Amino acid sequence: MNANTATSFERQSVAMPRAPQTIAETGLTEGLLVDLMLKIVFRQGLELPSDIARAISLSPRIVDDLIELAKSKQLLLLLGQPGANMAAEMRYQLTAKGKDWAQQALSQNSWTGAAPVPIEQFIAQIHAQSVKKESLSEDKLKRIFHDLVLTDELLNKVGPAVNSGQSILLYGPPGNGKSSISEALRSAFSHLIYLPHALSIGSEVVVFFDSAIHEPVRETESRQTGLRRQVIADPRYVLCQRPHVITGGELTLEKFDLVRNTTTGLYDAPLQMKASGGVLVIDDFGRQRQAPQSLINRLIVPLEAAQDHLILETGRKIEIPFDSLVIFSTNYEPRSLMDEAGLRRMRHKILVDRPDRRSFVRIFLKAAARHNLSVGEDILAFLLFDLYGKNPTMRFNAFHGRFLIDQSHSICMYRGIEPTLTPEILGQAWENLVTAH
Repeated sequence: MNANTATSFERQSVAMPRAPQTIAETGLTEGLLVDLMLKIVFRQGLELPSDIARAISLSPRIVDDLIELAKSKQLLLLLGQPGANMAAEMRYQLTAKGKDWAQQALSQNSWTGAAPVPIEQFIAQIHAQSVKKESLSEDKLKRIFHDLVLTDELLNKVGPAVNSGQSILLYGPPGNGKSSISEALRSAFSHLIYLPHALSIGSEVVVFFDSAIHEPVRETESRQTGLRRQVIADPRYVLCQRPHVITGGELTLEKFDLVRNTTTGLYDAPLQMKASGGVLVIDDFGRQRQAPQSLINRLIVPLEAAQDHLILETGRKIEIPFDSLVIFSTNYEPRSLMDEAGLRRMRHKILVDRPDRRSFVRIFLKAAARHNLSVGEDILAFLLFDLYGKNPTMRFNAFHGRFLIDQSHSICMYRGIEPTLTPEILGQAWENLVTAH
Protein backbone atom coordinates (compact mmCIF):
# COMPACT_ATOMS: atom_id res chain seq x y z
CA MET A 1 0.00 0.00 0.00
CA ASN A 2 1.39 3.38 -0.95
CA ALA A 3 1.24 5.96 1.80
CA ASN A 4 1.24 9.71 1.31
CA THR A 5 3.66 11.88 3.21
CA ALA A 6 2.28 14.08 5.92
CA THR A 7 4.05 17.11 4.49
CA SER A 8 1.49 17.30 1.68
CA PHE A 9 -1.11 18.41 4.21
CA GLU A 10 -1.48 21.48 6.37
CA ARG A 11 0.38 20.80 9.58
CA GLN A 12 -2.17 20.92 12.36
CA SER A 13 -2.05 19.35 15.78
CA VAL A 14 -3.96 16.16 16.39
CA ALA A 15 -4.40 14.18 19.57
CA MET A 16 -1.64 11.58 19.38
CA PRO A 17 -2.23 8.28 21.20
CA ARG A 18 0.92 7.56 23.20
CA ALA A 19 2.53 4.15 22.98
CA PRO A 20 1.82 2.01 26.06
CA GLN A 21 4.87 1.08 28.10
CA THR A 22 3.32 -1.65 30.25
CA ILE A 23 0.80 -4.41 29.77
CA ALA A 24 -1.64 -2.50 31.97
CA GLU A 25 -1.38 0.59 29.74
CA THR A 26 -2.49 -1.42 26.70
CA GLY A 27 -5.89 -1.82 28.34
CA LEU A 28 -5.82 -5.49 27.36
CA THR A 29 -5.66 -8.58 29.56
CA GLU A 30 -2.51 -10.64 29.89
CA GLY A 31 -4.39 -13.64 28.55
CA LEU A 32 -5.51 -11.89 25.36
CA LEU A 33 -1.98 -10.60 24.68
CA VAL A 34 -0.28 -13.93 25.36
CA ASP A 35 -2.77 -15.66 23.06
CA LEU A 36 -2.12 -13.09 20.32
CA MET A 37 1.66 -13.38 20.68
CA LEU A 38 1.54 -17.18 20.46
CA LYS A 39 -0.72 -17.04 17.38
CA ILE A 40 1.72 -14.64 15.70
CA VAL A 41 4.74 -16.79 16.53
CA PHE A 42 2.92 -19.90 15.32
CA ARG A 43 1.65 -18.38 12.08
CA GLN A 44 4.77 -16.37 11.15
CA GLY A 45 7.48 -18.60 12.60
CA LEU A 46 9.11 -15.72 14.51
CA GLU A 47 11.92 -16.32 16.99
CA LEU A 48 13.35 -12.89 17.89
CA PRO A 49 11.59 -10.59 20.39
CA SER A 50 12.19 -7.57 18.14
CA ASP A 51 10.36 -9.28 15.27
CA ILE A 52 7.51 -10.22 17.59
CA ALA A 53 7.29 -6.63 18.85
CA ARG A 54 6.95 -5.29 15.30
CA ALA A 55 4.30 -7.88 14.41
CA ILE A 56 2.22 -7.25 17.51
CA SER A 57 2.83 -3.46 17.43
CA LEU A 58 3.90 -3.23 21.05
CA SER A 59 7.11 -2.10 22.72
CA PRO A 60 9.98 -4.57 23.27
CA ARG A 61 9.52 -4.09 27.00
CA ILE A 62 5.94 -5.34 26.86
CA VAL A 63 6.92 -8.24 24.60
CA ASP A 64 9.65 -9.25 27.06
CA ASP A 65 7.01 -9.36 29.81
CA LEU A 66 4.73 -11.45 27.61
CA ILE A 67 7.56 -13.85 26.81
CA GLU A 68 8.22 -14.32 30.53
CA LEU A 69 4.53 -15.06 31.09
CA ALA A 70 4.55 -17.60 28.25
CA LYS A 71 7.72 -19.22 29.57
CA SER A 72 6.17 -19.54 33.02
CA LYS A 73 3.31 -21.50 31.44
CA GLN A 74 5.82 -23.64 29.46
CA LEU A 75 4.51 -22.28 26.17
CA LEU A 76 7.82 -20.85 24.91
CA LEU A 77 11.26 -22.39 24.97
CA LEU A 78 14.53 -20.42 25.04
CA LEU A 79 16.79 -21.48 22.16
CA GLY A 80 19.69 -19.22 23.04
CA GLN A 81 21.51 -16.54 21.07
CA PRO A 82 22.09 -16.79 17.30
CA GLY A 83 25.82 -17.41 17.00
CA ALA A 84 28.59 -16.30 19.29
CA ASN A 85 27.61 -12.60 19.37
CA MET A 86 26.84 -11.88 23.03
CA ALA A 87 24.92 -8.72 22.06
CA ALA A 88 22.53 -10.64 19.83
CA GLU A 89 18.93 -11.27 20.85
CA MET A 90 17.74 -14.43 22.49
CA ARG A 91 15.71 -16.75 20.31
CA TYR A 92 12.50 -18.52 21.29
CA GLN A 93 10.24 -21.19 19.86
CA LEU A 94 6.92 -22.68 20.78
CA THR A 95 6.84 -25.81 22.88
CA ALA A 96 4.44 -28.60 21.96
CA LYS A 97 2.08 -27.20 24.57
CA GLY A 98 2.57 -23.74 23.08
CA LYS A 99 1.63 -24.96 19.60
CA ASP A 100 -1.54 -26.56 20.94
CA TRP A 101 -2.30 -23.34 22.84
CA ALA A 102 -1.80 -21.23 19.70
CA GLN A 103 -4.04 -23.50 17.63
CA GLN A 104 -6.74 -23.35 20.28
CA ALA A 105 -6.49 -19.54 20.32
CA LEU A 106 -6.73 -19.46 16.51
CA SER A 107 -9.92 -21.51 16.69
CA GLN A 108 -11.42 -18.67 18.76
CA ASN A 109 -10.41 -15.98 16.26
CA SER A 110 -7.80 -15.77 13.52
CA TRP A 111 -6.47 -12.28 14.26
CA THR A 112 -2.66 -12.20 14.05
CA GLY A 113 -2.08 -8.51 13.43
CA ALA A 114 -1.41 -5.54 15.68
CA ALA A 115 -2.65 -5.77 19.24
CA PRO A 116 -6.20 -4.41 19.27
CA VAL A 117 -7.15 -1.14 20.89
CA PRO A 118 -9.73 -1.47 23.67
CA ILE A 119 -13.07 0.10 22.73
CA GLU A 120 -12.76 2.55 25.64
CA GLN A 121 -9.44 3.90 24.33
CA PHE A 122 -10.85 4.09 20.80
CA ILE A 123 -13.82 6.15 22.00
CA ALA A 124 -11.52 8.58 23.80
CA GLN A 125 -9.35 8.94 20.67
CA ILE A 126 -12.36 9.61 18.43
CA HIS A 127 -13.61 12.31 20.79
CA ALA A 128 -10.14 13.89 20.82
CA GLN A 129 -9.92 14.07 17.01
CA SER A 130 -13.59 14.69 16.22
CA VAL A 131 -14.43 15.98 12.75
CA LYS A 132 -16.46 18.67 14.52
CA LYS A 133 -13.23 20.19 15.79
CA GLU A 134 -12.56 21.51 12.27
CA SER A 135 -14.43 24.30 10.51
CA LEU A 136 -14.46 25.69 6.99
CA SER A 137 -14.05 29.34 6.07
CA GLU A 138 -15.53 30.86 2.93
CA ASP A 139 -12.09 31.28 1.36
CA LYS A 140 -11.14 27.68 2.07
CA LEU A 141 -14.40 26.38 0.65
CA LYS A 142 -13.84 28.31 -2.58
CA ARG A 143 -10.34 26.83 -2.90
CA ILE A 144 -11.72 23.34 -2.40
CA PHE A 145 -14.33 23.82 -5.10
CA HIS A 146 -12.10 25.69 -7.55
CA ASP A 147 -12.54 22.96 -10.18
CA LEU A 148 -16.33 23.14 -9.92
CA VAL A 149 -18.66 25.88 -11.10
CA LEU A 150 -20.93 26.59 -8.14
CA THR A 151 -23.03 29.65 -7.44
CA ASP A 152 -22.31 31.79 -4.39
CA GLU A 153 -25.81 30.91 -3.18
CA LEU A 154 -24.97 27.21 -3.21
CA LEU A 155 -21.58 27.73 -1.55
CA ASN A 156 -23.21 29.80 1.18
CA LYS A 157 -25.46 26.85 1.97
CA VAL A 158 -22.80 24.12 1.83
CA GLY A 159 -20.29 25.91 4.09
CA PRO A 160 -22.55 26.40 7.14
CA ALA A 161 -24.00 22.90 6.66
CA VAL A 162 -20.53 21.33 6.85
CA ASN A 163 -19.55 23.43 9.87
CA SER A 164 -22.70 22.41 11.71
CA GLY A 165 -21.67 18.75 11.66
CA GLN A 166 -25.34 17.88 11.13
CA SER A 167 -26.84 15.69 8.41
CA ILE A 168 -26.93 17.10 4.88
CA LEU A 169 -29.30 16.18 2.06
CA LEU A 170 -28.12 17.12 -1.43
CA TYR A 171 -30.95 16.74 -3.91
CA GLY A 172 -31.66 17.71 -7.49
CA PRO A 173 -31.61 16.42 -11.05
CA PRO A 174 -28.86 13.91 -11.94
CA GLY A 175 -25.55 15.02 -13.39
CA ASN A 176 -25.31 18.42 -11.74
CA GLY A 177 -22.58 18.01 -9.15
CA LYS A 178 -23.99 16.38 -6.03
CA SER A 179 -21.39 13.60 -6.06
CA SER A 180 -18.65 16.05 -7.05
CA ILE A 181 -19.49 18.26 -4.08
CA SER A 182 -19.38 15.39 -1.60
CA GLU A 183 -16.10 14.12 -3.11
CA ALA A 184 -14.51 17.58 -2.96
CA LEU A 185 -15.39 17.85 0.72
CA ARG A 186 -12.91 15.04 1.35
CA SER A 187 -10.07 17.54 1.01
CA ALA A 188 -11.84 20.11 3.16
CA PHE A 189 -10.42 18.76 6.39
CA SER A 190 -6.74 19.35 7.04
CA HIS A 191 -6.25 17.39 10.26
CA LEU A 192 -4.67 13.96 10.10
CA ILE A 193 -6.09 11.44 12.54
CA TYR A 194 -5.14 8.13 14.13
CA LEU A 195 -7.19 5.03 13.37
CA PRO A 196 -6.60 1.56 14.87
CA HIS A 197 -5.82 -1.66 13.06
CA ALA A 198 -8.29 -3.51 15.26
CA LEU A 199 -10.47 -3.05 18.33
CA SER A 200 -11.21 -5.27 21.30
CA ILE A 201 -14.58 -5.47 23.00
CA GLY A 202 -13.89 -7.76 25.92
CA SER A 203 -12.40 -10.87 24.32
CA GLU A 204 -13.90 -10.12 20.88
CA VAL A 205 -11.77 -8.59 18.11
CA VAL A 206 -13.23 -6.12 15.61
CA VAL A 207 -11.26 -5.52 12.42
CA PHE A 208 -11.27 -1.76 11.88
CA PHE A 209 -8.63 -0.64 9.37
CA ASP A 210 -9.86 -1.02 5.81
CA SER A 211 -7.39 -0.32 2.99
CA ALA A 212 -10.29 0.41 0.64
CA ILE A 213 -11.38 3.30 2.88
CA HIS A 214 -8.52 4.44 5.08
CA GLU A 215 -5.58 6.23 3.50
CA PRO A 216 -2.40 6.10 5.62
CA VAL A 217 0.11 8.93 5.79
CA ARG A 218 3.78 8.64 6.68
CA GLU A 219 4.60 10.91 9.57
CA THR A 220 7.90 12.43 8.46
CA GLU A 221 8.25 14.99 11.20
CA SER A 222 7.07 15.72 14.71
CA ARG A 223 3.46 16.81 14.71
CA GLN A 224 4.00 18.86 17.87
CA THR A 225 6.05 21.80 16.61
CA GLY A 226 8.34 23.34 19.20
CA LEU A 227 8.64 20.19 21.29
CA ARG A 228 12.19 18.98 21.79
CA ARG A 229 11.19 15.69 23.38
CA GLN A 230 9.94 13.18 20.82
CA VAL A 231 6.66 11.51 21.74
CA ILE A 232 6.18 8.04 20.27
CA ALA A 233 2.75 7.36 18.85
CA ASP A 234 0.99 4.11 19.70
CA PRO A 235 1.91 1.75 16.80
CA ARG A 236 -1.46 0.05 17.15
CA TYR A 237 -2.83 3.08 15.29
CA VAL A 238 -2.25 4.29 11.73
CA LEU A 239 -1.92 8.00 10.89
CA CYS A 240 -4.51 8.66 8.18
CA GLN A 241 -6.40 11.27 6.28
CA ARG A 242 -9.90 11.72 7.57
CA PRO A 243 -11.85 8.86 5.98
CA HIS A 244 -14.27 9.36 3.11
CA VAL A 245 -16.75 6.50 2.91
CA ILE A 246 -19.09 6.31 -0.09
CA THR A 247 -21.89 3.79 -0.38
CA GLY A 248 -24.68 3.67 -2.94
CA GLY A 249 -27.41 1.37 -4.14
CA GLU A 250 -25.69 -1.65 -2.56
CA LEU A 251 -26.24 -0.29 0.96
CA THR A 252 -28.28 -2.44 3.36
CA LEU A 253 -29.17 -1.93 7.01
CA GLU A 254 -26.82 -4.79 7.96
CA LYS A 255 -23.86 -2.61 6.90
CA PHE A 256 -24.48 -0.56 10.06
CA ASP A 257 -24.29 -3.59 12.37
CA LEU A 258 -21.47 -5.56 13.94
CA VAL A 259 -21.32 -8.80 11.96
CA ARG A 260 -19.18 -11.74 13.06
CA ASN A 261 -17.47 -13.90 10.46
CA THR A 262 -18.13 -17.46 11.53
CA THR A 263 -15.00 -18.69 9.75
CA THR A 264 -12.48 -16.23 11.22
CA GLY A 265 -14.28 -15.50 14.48
CA LEU A 266 -13.72 -11.77 13.85
CA TYR A 267 -16.17 -8.91 13.70
CA ASP A 268 -15.97 -6.34 10.92
CA ALA A 269 -16.46 -2.71 11.89
CA PRO A 270 -19.68 -1.29 10.40
CA LEU A 271 -19.63 1.58 7.90
CA GLN A 272 -20.45 4.39 10.33
CA MET A 273 -17.64 3.23 12.61
CA LYS A 274 -15.11 3.11 9.75
CA ALA A 275 -16.19 6.65 8.82
CA SER A 276 -15.42 7.94 12.31
CA GLY A 277 -13.72 11.31 12.14
CA GLY A 278 -14.54 11.76 8.46
CA VAL A 279 -17.31 11.87 5.87
CA LEU A 280 -19.99 9.25 5.17
CA VAL A 281 -21.75 9.71 1.83
CA ILE A 282 -24.93 7.78 1.06
CA ASP A 283 -25.09 8.21 -2.70
CA ASP A 284 -28.09 7.40 -4.88
CA PHE A 285 -30.27 7.66 -1.79
CA GLY A 286 -33.60 6.06 -2.63
CA ARG A 287 -32.16 3.34 -4.88
CA GLN A 288 -31.27 0.95 -2.06
CA ARG A 289 -33.13 -2.29 -1.52
CA GLN A 290 -34.16 -0.97 1.87
CA ALA A 291 -36.89 1.66 1.94
CA PRO A 292 -35.41 5.17 2.33
CA GLN A 293 -37.50 5.71 5.44
CA SER A 294 -35.90 2.62 7.04
CA LEU A 295 -32.41 4.02 6.46
CA ILE A 296 -33.48 7.37 7.87
CA ASN A 297 -34.98 5.69 10.92
CA ARG A 298 -31.73 3.76 11.49
CA LEU A 299 -29.43 6.75 11.21
CA ILE A 300 -31.22 9.92 12.19
CA VAL A 301 -31.38 9.34 15.95
CA PRO A 302 -27.68 8.37 16.22
CA LEU A 303 -26.89 11.46 14.14
CA GLU A 304 -28.79 13.73 16.50
CA ALA A 305 -27.36 12.10 19.61
CA ALA A 306 -23.83 11.84 18.13
CA GLN A 307 -23.68 8.27 19.39
CA ASP A 308 -24.75 4.85 18.20
CA HIS A 309 -25.44 1.50 19.82
CA LEU A 310 -24.05 -1.76 18.49
CA ILE A 311 -24.82 -5.28 19.63
CA LEU A 312 -22.49 -8.29 19.75
CA GLU A 313 -23.68 -11.84 19.07
CA THR A 314 -23.54 -12.41 22.82
CA GLY A 315 -26.18 -9.71 23.29
CA ARG A 316 -23.76 -7.22 24.81
CA LYS A 317 -24.61 -3.67 23.76
CA ILE A 318 -21.91 -1.05 23.35
CA GLU A 319 -22.16 2.69 22.83
CA ILE A 320 -19.83 4.34 20.31
CA PRO A 321 -19.46 7.90 19.03
CA PHE A 322 -21.24 8.70 15.77
CA ASP A 323 -18.61 11.14 14.61
CA SER A 324 -18.86 11.73 10.88
CA LEU A 325 -20.33 14.24 8.50
CA VAL A 326 -23.19 12.34 6.85
CA ILE A 327 -24.27 13.42 3.37
CA PHE A 328 -27.29 11.95 1.63
CA SER A 329 -27.30 12.49 -2.14
CA THR A 330 -30.40 11.83 -4.21
CA ASN A 331 -32.08 12.55 -7.52
CA TYR A 332 -35.53 12.19 -5.93
CA GLU A 333 -37.75 14.87 -4.44
CA PRO A 334 -37.15 14.71 -0.66
CA ARG A 335 -40.83 14.36 0.28
CA SER A 336 -41.04 11.17 -1.75
CA LEU A 337 -38.32 9.58 0.36
CA MET A 338 -39.29 10.25 3.97
CA ASP A 339 -42.03 11.45 6.25
CA GLU A 340 -42.30 14.86 7.90
CA ALA A 341 -40.38 13.72 10.96
CA GLY A 342 -37.50 12.55 8.78
CA LEU A 343 -37.48 15.80 6.81
CA ARG A 344 -37.50 17.83 9.99
CA ARG A 345 -34.54 15.92 11.38
CA MET A 346 -32.59 16.25 8.13
CA ARG A 347 -31.00 19.51 9.22
CA HIS A 348 -29.70 20.82 5.89
CA LYS A 349 -31.60 20.26 2.65
CA ILE A 350 -29.68 21.75 -0.28
CA LEU A 351 -30.94 21.84 -3.85
CA VAL A 352 -28.17 21.26 -6.41
CA ASP A 353 -30.01 22.43 -9.51
CA ARG A 354 -29.23 22.65 -13.21
CA PRO A 355 -26.88 25.50 -14.17
CA ASP A 356 -28.17 28.64 -15.82
CA ARG A 357 -26.74 29.65 -19.20
CA ARG A 358 -23.87 31.68 -17.74
CA SER A 359 -22.80 28.87 -15.39
CA PHE A 360 -23.11 26.32 -18.18
CA VAL A 361 -20.79 28.33 -20.43
CA ARG A 362 -18.24 28.52 -17.60
CA ILE A 363 -18.43 24.75 -17.15
CA PHE A 364 -17.98 24.20 -20.90
CA LEU A 365 -14.99 26.55 -21.07
CA LYS A 366 -13.34 24.87 -18.04
CA ALA A 367 -13.75 21.45 -19.62
CA ALA A 368 -12.28 22.72 -22.91
CA ALA A 369 -9.31 24.29 -21.11
CA ARG A 370 -8.42 20.93 -19.55
CA HIS A 371 -7.95 19.54 -23.08
CA ASN A 372 -6.24 22.72 -24.32
CA LEU A 373 -9.12 23.32 -26.73
CA SER A 374 -9.83 26.89 -27.74
CA VAL A 375 -13.46 27.94 -27.91
CA GLY A 376 -14.36 30.79 -30.20
CA GLU A 377 -17.55 32.81 -30.18
CA ASP A 378 -18.75 30.92 -33.27
CA ILE A 379 -18.53 27.61 -31.40
CA LEU A 380 -20.38 29.02 -28.38
CA ALA A 381 -23.07 30.44 -30.66
CA PHE A 382 -23.43 27.07 -32.41
CA LEU A 383 -23.64 25.28 -29.05
CA LEU A 384 -26.19 27.60 -27.49
CA PHE A 385 -28.40 28.55 -30.42
CA ASP A 386 -28.11 25.69 -32.92
CA LEU A 387 -27.80 22.75 -30.57
CA TYR A 388 -29.66 23.73 -27.39
CA GLY A 389 -31.78 26.42 -29.03
CA LYS A 390 -33.24 24.07 -31.62
CA ASN A 391 -33.76 21.27 -29.09
CA PRO A 392 -36.14 22.79 -26.52
CA THR A 393 -36.47 19.53 -24.59
CA MET A 394 -32.73 19.57 -23.81
CA ARG A 395 -32.02 21.56 -20.68
CA PHE A 396 -28.58 22.53 -19.44
CA ASN A 397 -26.98 19.99 -17.12
CA ALA A 398 -23.60 20.39 -15.46
CA PHE A 399 -22.24 17.13 -16.89
CA HIS A 400 -23.04 18.15 -20.50
CA GLY A 401 -20.01 20.40 -20.88
CA ARG A 402 -17.46 17.75 -19.96
CA PHE A 403 -19.36 15.10 -21.93
CA LEU A 404 -19.29 17.17 -25.13
CA ILE A 405 -15.63 18.12 -24.74
CA ASP A 406 -14.54 14.56 -23.96
CA GLN A 407 -16.48 13.24 -26.93
CA SER A 408 -15.04 15.89 -29.25
CA HIS A 409 -11.51 15.14 -28.08
CA SER A 410 -12.04 11.40 -28.71
CA ILE A 411 -13.35 12.09 -32.21
CA CYS A 412 -10.23 14.12 -33.03
CA MET A 413 -7.95 11.40 -31.65
CA TYR A 414 -9.73 8.78 -33.78
CA ARG A 415 -9.37 10.89 -36.90
CA GLY A 416 -5.72 11.54 -36.18
CA ILE A 417 -6.12 15.30 -36.22
CA GLU A 418 -5.06 18.01 -33.82
CA PRO A 419 -7.71 18.34 -31.10
CA THR A 420 -10.00 21.15 -32.18
CA LEU A 421 -13.64 22.18 -31.96
CA THR A 422 -15.68 22.63 -35.10
CA PRO A 423 -19.46 22.67 -35.57
CA GLU A 424 -19.23 19.31 -37.35
CA ILE A 425 -17.22 17.63 -34.54
CA LEU A 426 -19.34 19.20 -31.81
CA GLY A 427 -22.47 18.12 -33.68
CA GLN A 428 -21.30 14.49 -33.69
CA ALA A 429 -20.59 14.70 -29.95
CA TRP A 430 -24.06 16.19 -29.50
CA GLU A 431 -25.67 13.15 -31.12
CA ASN A 432 -24.07 10.93 -28.50
CA LEU A 433 -25.26 13.27 -25.75
CA VAL A 434 -28.83 13.24 -27.01
CA THR A 435 -28.75 9.45 -27.12
CA ALA A 436 -27.31 9.23 -23.58
CA HIS A 437 -29.59 11.91 -22.15
